Amino acid sequence: VQWSRTPSSQILSQELGKFDISTQIDDSSLTGPHSVTTRLIVLNLTITDQETYTCSGLNPLNTENFIGAQSSASASLFVNVPPFVSAATPSPSVALWGRRFELTFIITGFPTITPDNITWEFLPDSERDLETLSSSDRHMFFDNRHSLRLNPVRLEDAGRYRLTAINNGGTATAYIDISVL
Repeated sequence: VQWSRTPSSQILSQELGKFDISTQIDDSSLTGPHSVTTRLIVLNLTITDQETYTCSGLNPLNTENFIGAQSSASASLFVNVPPFVSAATPSPSVALWGRRFELTFIITGFPTITPDNITWEFLPDSERDLETLSSSDRHMFFDNRHSLRLNPVRLEDAGRYRLTAINNGGTATAYIDISVL
């Protein structure tokens, strides 16, 4: 039994330290065919492990239907990497009243987080409730919703801005606090 992966065309072995490969032969039947069970475990999974894995083997039995028959099975591995969100704009930051101010987050993950899966929310310093932000005359999203431009800045823009990103791997949130002078 042999394991390989494509497109890298790499023959896999336990010596690589990345894989746990086990094979078990059931030879309890003295007259019938034997069965072989094999298992591949990918250790410390990363996005680079997203490939097609193939197990192939040769049936050496000289039976009526299988004379040295080669067989194989393949499976594709899809890796979901949860989002990671961090503030590129320092927090806390000071925005100047009447000027333009931009808040930016760095977002990573796989599958890539699309703008539809990014939510901006604002918790003002005042007693108002958390509000979901959308584009307006003063609020403009850009860079695939990774950034928010406030133009012009007003006193009521002071508070905590929260970005939440979602993909198949999970959810991540980060914050930027701003005050207005």
